[in-house]
Amino acid sequence: MKTSLIYSALLILIFPFSIFSQQNERNKEFKKEIELRKIGFLTEKMSLTTEEAQVFWPIYNEFNTKKEACMKENRGKKKIDMSLLDTMSEKDLNELAEREIESARKMLELRVQYHENLKKVLAVKKIILLYEAEKEFKKTLLKDLRYERNANRKKH
Repeated sequence: MKTSLIYSALLILIFPFSIFSQQNERNKEFKKEIELRKIGFLTEKMSLTTEEAQVFWPIYNEFNTKKEACMKENRGKKKIDMSLLDTMSEKDLNELAEREIESARKMLELRVQYHENLKKVLAVKKIILLYEAEKEFKKTLLKDLRYERNANRKKH
């Protein structure tokens, strides 16, 4: 009896972690699938040669790693309860606004450096094709996700 209670308690404790682990694994697979689609999409839209791809992708991947780190840093900063804005001092409001501008400045500096690095290895025309292809990929991806979500809703 005691043994079955212990096993039951352990199962109750472990089960949520198991679900979280499975969800985390699905998220990783989903992210990987999107990345593979993006690589194919950008390569096609930019008409990258093998030589161009060999120098482009390391720069692109480094930029994305730095961009994700910057975004993660911004998300990690103290969140503001918007209902408290009316009660905040002018000094606190100013600091909050300055923090937003500083985050945007860091992201812009990163993008400018990325652009300069790309100009060293690609023709400007291909860089413009990249920027447009990234926008198009986002639109396509959002459209596909909306379609899938609506399709799943109709099933249930």
